[in-house]
Amino acid sequence: MADTFSFLSSEPSTYHIDALKNSELLMIILHGFEEMVDKIPVMEYCFRKLQNNIIFKEKRLITSLNFTAEVKFLRLSESSSTMVHRIPQNQIASYLGITPETLSRIRKTCISGLQRID
Repeated sequence: MADTFSFLSSEPSTYHIDALKNSELLMIILHGFEEMVDKIPVMEYCFRKLQNNIIFKEKRLITSLNFTAEVKFLRLSESSSTMVHRIPQNQIASYLGITPETLSRIRKTCISGLQRID
């Protein structure tokens, strides 16, 4: 995970990243990364990961701008069902850009809707 814009533009980041579990971090500056890719061909893999990060963030932005809170939650539930049950509700709400209260209402609606279908 990286603030790709900050990394590629060498500008300070406008946000922070919270780790949800203990993590090991790798920190590198752009100049060092470019040198490493030139000297160590396998580092091209890291560059591809960086590109995938950009694609993921673009998809998240599109979802954030174009879908309702309900659709955002349902999409997250479908793509990361185990995560939705393990992560505190306030962190999920923050990720979706909604309040914890709104998330609570959405979860109740989704659960009752699923029970009616069964």
